Amino acid sequence: MNRSRVSQISSNFEDVKEKIEKSAGKAGRNSALIKLIVVTKMHPVDVLADAVQAGIRDFGENYAEEAERKAREAIQSEQETKDNAAYGELDANVGKAIAS
Repeated sequence: MNRSRVSQISSNFEDVKEKIEKSAGKAGRNSALIKLIVVTKMHPVDVLADAVQAGIRDFGENYAEEAERKAREAIQSEQETKDNAAYGELDANVGKAIAS
């Protein structure tokens, strides 16, 4: 665990949540109904583990194989993620892997 990175991730995450709350308020929306998903594309699993340490539980990855690998490595290092999401265009293989 990189304590400095955990702190920076936590601070950035809180900043984004505040921006979401302000924008939601301006738009007349309930910010509690907006889900913030941290995209881990192009980041190694140690960054994901630090994000977990920062309290983040919702992660997204647009390649099914990469999401599976990162989830497996995170679990092996005794880190758990609550939800995983995919973003972007999905091809048939990605859709099948996510659905299973």
